[in-house]
Amino acid sequence: MDYKVVIIEGNAKQSEKIENIIRDSDDFQLAATFGNVAAAVIQSKIFKPNLFLLDVDNTLNISAIPEFLKNYPNTILLCMMERWNPDSAERCNELGATGCIINPVHAEEIIEAINIFNKRGSNKPAEVIAFFSPKGRSAKTTLVANLALSLARESGEAVGIIDADLQFGDVPIFFDAEPESTIVEAVRDVKILSPLTLSPYFMQVVDDLYILSSPRQPELADLVERENLIEIVRMAGNLYRYVLIDLPSGIDSFVMGVCEFADTIILSGMIGTGFEVKHMRRSLELFQGWSDYGKKVNVIFSRVDPCNEIEQNRLSNELNYPVYAILPNEYLLMSAANSGRLLERNELSSSITKYFDRIAEGLIK
Repeated sequence: MDYKVVIIEGNAKQSEKIENIIRDSDDFQLAATFGNVAAAVIQSKIFKPNLFLLDVDNTLNISAIPEFLKNYPNTILLCMMERWNPDSAERCNELGATGCIINPVHAEEIIEAINIFNKRGSNKPAEVIAFFSPKGRSAKTTLVANLALSLARESGEAVGIIDADLQFGDVPIFFDAEPESTIVEAVRDVKILSPLTLSPYFMQVVDDLYILSSPRQPELADLVERENLIEIVRMAGNLYRYVLIDLPSGIDSFVMGVCEFADTIILSGMIGTGFEVKHMRRSLELFQGWSDYGKKVNVIFSRVDPCNEIEQNRLSNELNYPVYAILPNEYLLMSAANSGRLLERNELSSSITKYFDRIAEGLIK
C-alpha cells in the first residue's frame, strides 16, 4: 500500500527531517506539511491523504485528534513524540489515534508501526485486566491463559499477557514456550523503549496472543523495579487491545498499585478446602473503599461442582458479593500439567472452553 502523507510539525528542523524520510521512501508520497494543526484539519482535504503524522509534543495538537477523525475517518493517524510520554500516549489513544511513535529515523519504522497498530485492533484505549488471588493454588494462571486465548479469538484483537508473578510465574509453560526475553530485560530497558521497540520483548504464541515472561529464576525478581513495571504495562496498552496481568498471590504495594491502575480486577479462587469463600471475602475488603469497587472487581471460582446457576447464587449469597462466573471441575484438562497442550484447546471436546468463551465475551469492550 502506498501512503499519501500529511505532516503536522511545528519545529522546522524536525519537519524537514521527516519530510526527507518520506521523500526517500517508495512507500510514501509527501502530500503536504503544516506547522499549524488548525490549518491542517481544514486544508488537507484537497490532498486526499491516508496517513497523518501529528506532532503531539505540542500537547495542544492532541485536542485536534477528534476533528481529524471526524473529517478523515478512513485515514491512519500516528502521533509523534521526541521522547516517550505515557500520559500523552494514553490521551491520544482515548481520543482514537491509531498509535504513538517516537519521531522516526527511517521510513521502515513508520511501516512497522502501522503494521503493529493495525494488528492491535480497534483504535480504543487498552483494557487492562489484573488477575489476583488471595493465596496460591487458585487456578489463577490457568484462568489467565485460557481467557487470553478466548479473548483473542472472540474479539479478533491483540491480547498481551504480562507474567508479573515475578518469583514463580509459569505462563510460558502453558504455551510450551521458551521466550528469549523476559520482564527483567523489558523493565531494565524501559527508559529507552517505545511501543515499537517494546514489541520484540513479547513472544507471539498464537495468532493475536503475545506473552512477556516472568524472570527465569526466582532470585532475578529483585532486578525488577516495580515502578518501571507499571510503565511497561502502560506502554503495552499501545500494542495490545487487552493487557492481562498475572499477579503474585498475596498483598503488597506493587499488587495494589497494579490493581488500582487496571480497568478490571479478577479475583480467582479454587473450591477445594472449604475456606475459599472466607479468603475471598477478606480479599474483597481490600477494595471496598474504592468508588468503582462494585464495577471493577469480579470474582471467579473454579472447580465448582455442581457448576450451575443455583450453586453460583449460593456462593454469591455466602460471599455477600456477586460471583461473576464459575468454572467446572476440569482443572487438569486445562492446567499446565499438559505442557503446551493448551494450544490445542480448540480441538478438545471440553465444555470448559465454552465457559471461558462466555467470560471473555463479557470482558470485550
